[in-house]
Order: sequence, then structure tokens, then C-alpha cells
Amino acid sequence: MSTPQSPAMAVLLAEFGAYLDHDQADPAADQVGYRQHAVWLTPQERAELIEDMRAAIVSRLANAPAPGRVRHLLSPILFPAEVSGEVSGEMAGGDA
Repeated sequence: MSTPQSPAMAVLLAEFGAYLDHDQADPAADQVGYRQHAVWLTPQERAELIEDMRAAIVSRLANAPAPGRVRHLLSPILFPAEVSGEVSGEMAGGDA
């Protein structure tokens, strides 16, 4: 199934593949990483998290190329995940 986001994922995979194709690619030394954390958030908490992440990233976007600087790609992805048996943030059949 193709979605509007499919091209974005294809670009992400292509960029990562291009990195790995370089002779000097060293994922451990370059601290290449993928991290996934499950967090329970209200809509307000989600908005605050997004703003905090945006602020941390935006503060570095003005960095210009310079000796010692290497261009990095950072691709945050946030989406809701369904958990089996979950109803409106509470476990079905139990009190929260």
C-alpha cells in the first residue's frame, strides 16, 4: 500500500544506503543510531515534546560548514501506536 509518506521513507533509506556505500563509513565511530521509545502522552504533553525537540534541533540549524563539522541527517518520526486491549489510554477491564 502506497501512502503519501512512502516517498519520504524511500528517501530516508536511500540516504542511509548512500552513507553505508562510502568507503569511510563507520557506523560505530559515527555514532549512527536508531532509537525507539514508547511514551504515553496526552495531546498537551505530545505538543510540548514536539516543541522541545524542535527547539533542540532549530538551535543547531544555523551551524554553517566549518572545519571539524560533518553534515548529519536527523529524521525524527512520531506516530501513535496501538496496543492490544487498550481503551482510551487505560487498560480494558481495569482501573487506571
